[in-house]
This record gives sequence, C-alpha cells and structure tokens, in this order.
Amino acid sequence: TLLSAVDKSCTSAGTRLLKSWIASPLASMEVIAGRQEWVGWFLAEERERQRVRTLLGDLKDLSRLATRVSMRRAIPQDLLAITHAIATFFELTTHHADRYRILLGRHLDDARMTLLVSLMETLLCAIDGEVQGPFSGGSVIKEGYSEELDRLRTLTDGGASQLTGYVTRLKEETGIPTMKLSSNRIIGHYLEIPKTHGSKVPDRFYRKQTLVNAERYTTDELMALESEILAATERAEKLERELYEQLLVKTASLTSDLLALGEFFATVDCLQSFAQVAHLEQYCKPLVVSADVLVITDGRHPVVEQHMARGQFVANGLSMDEGEDRFCLITGPNMAGKSTYLRQNALIVLMAHIGSYVSA
Repeated sequence: TLLSAVDKSCTSAGTRLLKSWIASPLASMEVIAGRQEWVGWFLAEERERQRVRTLLGDLKDLSRLATRVSMRRAIPQDLLAITHAIATFFELTTHHADRYRILLGRHLDDARMTLLVSLMETLLCAIDGEVQGPFSGGSVIKEGYSEELDRLRTLTDGGASQLTGYVTRLKEETGIPTMKLSSNRIIGHYLEIPKTHGSKVPDRFYRKQTLVNAERYTTDELMALESEILAATERAEKLERELYEQLLVKTASLTSDLLALGEFFATVDCLQSFAQVAHLEQYCKPLVVSADVLVITDGRHPVVEQHMARGQFVANGLSMDEGEDRFCLITGPNMAGKSTYLRQNALIVLMAHIGSYVSA
C-alpha cells in the first residue's frame, strides 16, 4: 500500500496520523506549502532528522497513555513513560527551539506547557524509576515524597528488627538455640520449637499448632509486636495507594494537554517521515499551482518500484492541461502496464496533496 511504502515514522502515533493524512488529502495550497517547507527543512538538516528519529523512537504512545490514565487503568510505568515524553519534548527542542515552537503553538501554549512541566517534576519525585508491573505496595512511591509514608515504612522495617531481637532474647532465656520465628497467612507469626526441647518451653508460651517433630507457639509480646507491625504495614499500603491515586487524578486533569503533546510528536514524526522517504527514494518537491494543469516528469509508481531492483522501474511522464491535452486515452494489450500507469499518476497527485515529496 501507499502507507507502507512511504511510512518511515518512528512511533505508532505517527503511523496513525500519516494514515489519516493519506485518507484526507489537503485542498489548501497554503497548508500543502507549509508541510513541504518542513519536509524540505528536515531533508536539508540530516543530522537533525536523525536526532529527532532517535528521540521519537524511544517514546511510548502518549495518546494511549493519556487515555489509560483518564480511565484509571494506568500502571506506574505508564506515569514514568508520560514523564519521559514530557522530558523528551524539551530535549527535542534544545535545538531549533523557535522552529519547533511554531509547530507546538498549534497544540499547546506556554501556560499549558508549564502545567505539564509541574506534572513531570511531581512524577519524578513520586514514582520509583525501578517499578515494574501493576501497582504493588512498597515499590511505587519513592522515599522522601511523603513524610508520613516514610514514617510508617520505618515502623514496618523497625518491627522486623524488633522481632529478630525478641527471638534472640528468647533463645538466651529459654536455652533453646533451635527456636525459629516464622509466619503464614493462617496463624500469623509463631515460634517453632522442636519436640526435643519441649521440656524447656515456658508456661507463658501458648501452643498454636502441633507438627510431627515440632510445636508452634506464640506469646503475648509476640502478638503485640505482630499487631503493631501489621497495623503499620496496612496503613503504609493504604497511604501509598492514596498517594498513587492522587497522582493519577493530577495526571488525568491534564489529559487534553497530554493528547495535544502527543499530536505534536505525531506531527513531527510524519514530517520527518516524509523527509526520510524522500531521501531514501530520491523524491522531488512538487509545485502545486492554481492553474488547471498536471505535468509529471519521469514519474515512478511509489509502491511498485520498492518491489524491484533500484533503477529497474521505467519512469514515465504525463502532461495534461485545459487545452488539447485535457483528455488522454491509454491503449495497449493486457498486462502492458496501463493500470499501473493510471495508479502511479493518481498516487503522485495524492502524495502532493498530503504535503509529501513525490516519486518523480
């Protein structure tokens, strides 16, 4: 298809926009000339084109990310990807900032961009860069983002060390060196003592479970420590979830701005794609005029020629105007290439009217 032949975009959003451009060719000479000017600039600035392609290639689909956030279906990595996308904009515009701002002006003004910068800074402070998969308590919000969360986490971690110290003390008091502290979801924390040391078990120990070779016990102090740790852990997980939900709400409030930024990236991607394919396939800039005339010199079918060895496709011209050449009749035997010639010229006209350079 024409899309597959000319699509040199680096993002899925760029491919979607290019498909839309092909399906809706332009009727405005001014807009066509505007796209051609960008294509010509990217074609002349090869280093900039390759830099842009590298930056865009590392982006995730910002439109899809914004949609997932607005529907509360985002995972922490989606927020990190949004942060990366906003940061990429500033990296992309470090060179030729004035030129890119002209294109951005159609999508976002400075005030809206400031809000996105604030969002990026918040997410960078809040989300752990090593987070993987869906939300999981204890691995999403960074240390230092919330004092209360840090305090609860300290209680949880400190509780674990308290348990270890408690068991060490019990071993010394009871003379049972093989005593082990474990836990499961059914009976919680427990002290496991081999039956060979059954005579050393103090009266203050409560039996919880009997095994073949051991007994499982608990104590009032162990139950108190367990309750304290569980309470801190539950509060920490609840608070972390609340903080994450707040981040989702803040991000969702800027959905329209994120979509606009995504459209900016897609537009840049399409324009550099036109330049990339023009460079690779030796396309030329068409001159679109108001006169009732169509002149194509050495035209090539943009799809067919990519399935042949370079230079093997025989170029063909076409000249039509409002005079005697207003109507042309193509004749020839079957398989002579009549339909290929017809489609070739139609596709060249279509490419010209989406702002692309053409295979001529």
